This record gives sequence, structure tokens and C-alpha cells, in this order.
Amino acid sequence: MIGCACGAIAAILFMSRLIAMRTRAIIRKWATENGIEILSATVKRFPFKGPFNRGTNFRGQMVLWLKVRLKDGLEKSCWLRCGNRFGGIWLGNETEAKWEDNAMTVEQQPE
Repeated sequence: MIGCACGAIAAILFMSRLIAMRTRAIIRKWATENGIEILSATVKRFPFKGPFNRGTNFRGQMVLWLKVRLKDGLEKSCWLRCGNRFGGIWLGNETEAKWEDNAMTVEQQPE
């Protein structure tokens, strides 16, 4: 009984590490392709998935809230959905970003 419980816990920890690694790889690829520096990233779980709702999200897709710095020095926030609709993050590198309208230059930031 204890062995089964330990095995289940180990499997859950292993899968959560795999999911985190795969999600980070997709985000890094997206940032590199778009010339974006990621300042922070937070995984959002149901029901807090911003503009991506249950009707448009599919199993295995990850939704994150990002704070980024663009090429021109502006800092913005966006929602980023990773993975495709059929295989989630496991079978696709697709990303979809929805940007917030709160861009600030480094000089404009409050202290």
C-alpha cells in the first residue's frame, strides 16, 4: 500500500517536471523567434485563463501570464497559450499571444 502511494507521488512529480520543461521550451522558442525577453511567467489554471476560455482551450494546452520586454525596450504583459488543440504541448509548438495595452518604456516605469 505504501509502495503504491509512493509510486503515485513519484509519477505525479515526474509528469509535472516534464510538463514544466516542455512548456519552458515552447516559451523560449516563441521569445527567441519574436525577439522578446521574458521577465516573468505564471501558469494560469482553470478558471483563471484570461481571454482563453473553456470553449477555446483544449486538453493539454497551457496558458501563461507573461511580463516581457520587447526589442524597443517596452515592457508589456500578455496571455500566451501553448500547444495545439489535438495534442496539447506534447504534439505541437503552436503559441497564441493576446497582448494587454499597458506598454511602458524603462524610463516610464514607476519606482
